Amino acid sequence: MKNIIFRITSVAVVFGMAACSQSEEATDPQVGQTITELSVAAENTRSTLGDENWVEWDEADVFGVFTGRGFSEQFTVKELASDKHSAKLQGEISKADEYYILYPYDEDATLNNGSIEVEDIILQTQSLIEGTFGRNHNPAIGHTTGNENIAPMRNIAGLVKVHVTGEIDLRRIELKSNDQNELLCGNGTIDAQTGALTITEGYPNVALNTSDLITLDPAVPKDFIFVVAPQTLEQGFELVFSGEKEGKYYQFRYTTSNSATIKPSKILNITTIFDFKITDETVELDRGITYTANSAVTINDSAFTPSALDSGYDEKTKTGYIYFEKGVTVTEVGTSAFAGSSLITLELPETIEKISTAAFQDCTELTQVINLDKVTEIGAMAFAGCSKLDNVTLSDQLTTIEDNTFEGCTSLRSVNLSHVVSIGGSAFMGCTALQTATLNDSATSIGSGAFDGCSNLATVNVPCGLTEISDNLFRNCTSLAEVSIPVNVTKIGSNAFYGCTALKQVYCKPMTPPEVYANSFPADNEDFYIYVDPKALRDYQESSWNQFFNSCIEPGAGF
Repeated sequence: MKNIIFRITSVAVVFGMAACSQSEEATDPQVGQTITELSVAAENTRSTLGDENWVEWDEADVFGVFTGRGFSEQFTVKELASDKHSAKLQGEISKADEYYILYPYDEDATLNNGSIEVEDIILQTQSLIEGTFGRNHNPAIGHTTGNENIAPMRNIAGLVKVHVTGEIDLRRIELKSNDQNELLCGNGTIDAQTGALTITEGYPNVALNTSDLITLDPAVPKDFIFVVAPQTLEQGFELVFSGEKEGKYYQFRYTTSNSATIKPSKILNITTIFDFKITDETVELDRGITYTANSAVTINDSAFTPSALDSGYDEKTKTGYIYFEKGVTVTEVGTSAFAGSSLITLELPETIEKISTAAFQDCTELTQVINLDKVTEIGAMAFAGCSKLDNVTLSDQLTTIEDNTFEGCTSLRSVNLSHVVSIGGSAFMGCTALQTATLNDSATSIGSGAFDGCSNLATVNVPCGLTEISDNLFRNCTSLAEVSIPVNVTKIGSNAFYGCTALKQVYCKPMTPPEVYANSFPADNEDFYIYVDPKALRDYQESSWNQFFNSCIEPGAGF
């Protein structure tokens, strides 16, 4: 569909509406009556792009119309005027005394007590388009009562224009707040009466990205435009330009401490950033990390140590790159660096020593991490919820697995922990495909529920270094058929083997009966036997183990 950019402003007119009194809050819909048409006319809305470039309505525009509380109804363009400055909209909504109109339509937006809550009202990643911006990036709000019979639309975001020349092929411009607590984009709340926008959850940076390089000219400037929340940029900002030339990758940064406040009005201001010449003071970059993903992965300042300087993504190949200053040594993946992202594969630098807490948590498409065997420290929940991760090769120098590190990795089939001396609670909980877990015989600590619910785990070597089988350790390991309790164990925790429906033989080697609970072992397993040293049989009979004696305790051979 053709996207036309010209001079405009807009209002919305509601046809066939009976007069009624104004009020500050929307009234309840008039039961049983509906309207099916609204009109918009280009008089007082949308943001300017300059003296000659304004934005018009387009046949593809979709609006949300609210009455009272709750969700909006979708209205689409039915008919455009020849000048593109007015249009009839079609849809259906209950007839009411007041209407609120939101552009663009968001099916998740809600109106409650005069406030409209919208997800991603300002997008973190916008299109790098010369001279304009993505048409659905710039939101507007309108309000009308029956008396007024008209809904003036007003912009709720501002525009920032970047005027740039240079000698690189540009692929990204990022605008960053100097104050990391200032949110430039994300989810927002709009005052339905005034149009005032507050970003409630989001990010201190917004980026313009392109999948195709844009060649800059050192003599002829090019203009690019950000859509930003109106109350941002009061503390100054940083602009980061990234690109490449002749197979090398570059970055240029510019920081200003000057106030650049954008104030909301019927037509919001553009802050024009004077010319940037990207020829000097550039930093050469290396492609430090390669990944594949279903969409671009956002890299924040704390994602790596040292910080990544840039990232790029090719939509056609689903391949992304993370860039660092040339020659730096990357040592750490930061807390929640990729959490919830669409990563499929990732190749870590061999210099990475640490993966921090929740670094890959809930990466539900992640299947492989290359060079994980070089990492000597992995934090809690680092891979929790990575349900397609089917294989991991861990470093021989990795000695500790933290709490919940691989919880919910439902495709993980085997893991070699032969060098690990401490395994945290719920570390492999719910790893339903796990068949083999090779444990270090000298391991001294395995936390509660570490292998809880590993329903395909058929054999396991309980380390001789353990003094306690923790609560829920092997609960619901329904394929586990045999287990040996080491001689130094003094306690078998609650539910330690409960629900292990295939468990038939337990070789309990301690001469002194460990502390045990009634639910430490599965109930009602047929042909279930606990074997103990004949020399210790009486001690077991005269301890709390007597609850198992009549049905299953036997003197074992070869103790």
